[in-house]
Amino acid sequence: NPPPTMLRGPHMAGGAHILRQAAVRTAAWRIPPPGTKASYHFGTKEYVACFETPAPVDGCKFRAAAVKYVKNFDPAAWGDRDPIRTVVAGRVYQGGEVVDTVDAAGKVNGRQVLADSEALAAVTDFMRSHTAAAATPRPLSSLILPTDAVRRVERVFLSEGHAAALIGNQAMDFVKQDGVTEIEESIQANAVERKLTDKLLADEARGAVQILRYPALVSCVSNFTNFLDLFRKTLRNLEAGVPVLVLSRSNTSQHCYRWFQALQKLTDAEGIPASMLAFASTSVEQQRAIMLQSPMSPTYFTGSREVARLIKEVSPRAISSTGGPNTLISVAATPQVLQAARDSASIENAGQCTALRHLVLPFEGQESSSEALGKRLFAGSTKSASALESLEESKFAALLPMPSPGASSRKSLGYTSDPAMPVSLKVSKSLPGSVDEYWREVVVDVTTPGTPAEMEADAFIDPLCAWVRAEQPISVAVNGSMELARRVWERTGQVVFTRGTVLQPAMTCQARPQDGEVFGELPPRASLLEHTRFPVVVPTPSAGYNARYSLAFLEEQGAAPLPSLPAGEYIKGVESKAVRGFCLEILNFVRDACAGPFEGVGHRTTLFGVQRPPLGQGVAVRIARDATYDQAAPLLLPFLATNAAPQLHISVHPASPAAVTLATLGLAHQTEEDAAFEKRAAEAGLTHVVRVPCRGGDLEGEYPLAGLFVSRLLTFGHCKSVIPDDKEFLNVFRASDKWLKLR
Repeated sequence: NPPPTMLRGPHMAGGAHILRQAAVRTAAWRIPPPGTKASYHFGTKEYVACFETPAPVDGCKFRAAAVKYVKNFDPAAWGDRDPIRTVVAGRVYQGGEVVDTVDAAGKVNGRQVLADSEALAAVTDFMRSHTAAAATPRPLSSLILPTDAVRRVERVFLSEGHAAALIGNQAMDFVKQDGVTEIEESIQANAVERKLTDKLLADEARGAVQILRYPALVSCVSNFTNFLDLFRKTLRNLEAGVPVLVLSRSNTSQHCYRWFQALQKLTDAEGIPASMLAFASTSVEQQRAIMLQSPMSPTYFTGSREVARLIKEVSPRAISSTGGPNTLISVAATPQVLQAARDSASIENAGQCTALRHLVLPFEGQESSSEALGKRLFAGSTKSASALESLEESKFAALLPMPSPGASSRKSLGYTSDPAMPVSLKVSKSLPGSVDEYWREVVVDVTTPGTPAEMEADAFIDPLCAWVRAEQPISVAVNGSMELARRVWERTGQVVFTRGTVLQPAMTCQARPQDGEVFGELPPRASLLEHTRFPVVVPTPSAGYNARYSLAFLEEQGAAPLPSLPAGEYIKGVESKAVRGFCLEILNFVRDACAGPFEGVGHRTTLFGVQRPPLGQGVAVRIARDATYDQAAPLLLPFLATNAAPQLHISVHPASPAAVTLATLGLAHQTEEDAAFEKRAAEAGLTHVVRVPCRGGDLEGEYPLAGLFVSRLLTFGHCKSVIPDDKEFLNVFRASDKWLKLR
């Protein structure tokens, strides 16, 4: 989803006020009763058990209510009468520079008061007070919010009146055509994530894990802010007792602020302390300063890779989902395929994170020129005068009157545009280089490698898969033979992968996480940790991204006799009891995940689960001079225990104390100086290199949840067929060696 340009957006007496107000409520709070160990890790049987066929949602009801809301809306409501302001612990701060706000089309749609020194001091105090509280040991009963109260707030938000406001505000601010589908996804996917959160809280109640309740920073996204920001990042953290600071945006900030205002009223009515919530109406520079002062706080972000990298520089625990050049591959340009490509490229006027950016089609002579193909591809496009018109008429991919700031520069790069249609195309026989996203501008790079037979040959598919691995689209769709689809899926690391036919084609913009079509927006593996602390998968319990195993739990596990587990013999070289316990948790997770793949519960035919890295590709674990085997073992075990073992390359510095242990355990490895390893890795094309210790030492002394830890190393996600009950797809894809299996 889009970059905010990064972030923008009243006073509290002090940190003591926050803690006093919270303490008043503690007696009424409760924690889940201790029980058996729960699994909320992606791809395990207990994770899968959280899915069930979603109950239908009456979208027509929400649509009609949203249309009525927009038509009756008073634009002055977002102006000087009630501008965006900083809010801390229920107090609205009045002072500061007043600026205009703009919608996604660049039109002024309201006012915003940027935080002055008093408001900024209140935000700083909010962060410092909660940070100090999170670092102070306290009884668990004093930390958990009343789950029922938070979920009542959620139910009210998803009732007709409140949902209409969420949809309507998004239509007016982000110029979103179809906010109804997002509300449907919220209703259905929230049900899964509530169950996962319950499991996480139960594990904390029994002493196995500890949720770090440092305040969560929510850097709002322009599209899907209702599901991603309000429900996934704010309410799911709030019900786990994590305070939340919502950050304003530099554009399309009105609809985010309006759901915050509604949230504040609803939580207050439920007796949830106002001190748990804040909204910072601040500049980008002020937000970066807040992040720098809060290194233990996670910043939740969905947007461009460029902005994610900037956030990670100042927020080491950033949890980011990032965009990528979504790709549709088809062996024929049938009318159905062109329709699928058109809708994929135009969805929300290229304002959906899964919008098509790269199209691969066979070469068809003059018909494959940019001008000719552009006319064929977009000839049937629909247009809307406004988001309201699209909302009324149930459109999701109409072309809107939006600005096109990149049009002039694209012309020099070889793109052509039709004056009658606000779209740009570039056709080439070669794969594109790195692709600019051109957010909210319909731009498509088309690769036409040759005939259908040439297109399916390894001479093209191999470099295509290498391009996909390097660029990491969010979504890849293949309309062709089952064999072609499987080859592309096996050789890439896609979280979202769809197979269709040239008559019943797949689009790039198809994924329903509530159906088991699990969703994730990953940076390329080679630079993953430059953008995010962990990859993000939906659904998951959001508070788990800043949680860890308790030291006492791991030491107890590690002190017991080693159970019989795949690759368990390699734990014998680990000295620390805590690291031994962590290794056992990793192997327990891997064993459970190897029961996959699992079938989805929706209309399309879906398989999801944990997978090996792309087939034919290696993963190098480089152990540095000062690194120990205790640091390396958790990173090695997911490979050593599974069919991913042949893809593992262990390289160790000759002076590393781990070298002796590796030799004693009989683990194949190469001993080499740093320069020799870097040269060999470059020559061998090893782009996925895992460094020991972890880059920046960001996991040193901490033991994150096993599923998240392993997601740094292995592939996860879903593959699906657009054909319901597609038994051929199930047979062919289930049999793939890419699924993670025990050795």
